[in-house]
Amino acid sequence: MISARHLIQGYQLKLQNKIYEPKIDIASIAILTRAAMETYLTFNHVFVAEEDDKKRELRFLSWDLAGYLERASFVAKLEEHVILKEKEIERAQNRIKQIKSLDAFNNLNSKRQKHIIDGNWRAGFTWFDLAVEAGFNPDFFFATVQISL
Repeated sequence: MISARHLIQGYQLKLQNKIYEPKIDIASIAILTRAAMETYLTFNHVFVAEEDDKKRELRFLSWDLAGYLERASFVAKLEEHVILKEKEIERAQNRIKQIKSLDAFNNLNSKRQKHIIDGNWRAGFTWFDLAVEAGFNPDFFFATVQISL
């Protein structure tokens, strides 16, 4: 957020002794703000929002699995990366078994279960849902999202 605050002050470009009109880089500010918001909402959802330890465990393991599955789609070229990728695929398979053994997982409907096993740690919830869960006023968050699109 410090970067966004710095950018909002604007900048003035100088090229070949010509000074241009001051500009504010709104696109960069929006990107940085969105990244900060998504990070906050992710950590709130995974580590804070759920009071039930079993459900919190499921949220953490789902988030962890999503990272393994995302990296599994990357192409590994160096031998050390191929080895790491194989280990992470094995870890993902173990994580899936661990998740499937949880009551919190088995109590979800089949659609949410599929989301999790497919690597969607939000289990079908939207960023808007996570913002409301985090205590944001739905009207404020909806207006903010519309502006940033």
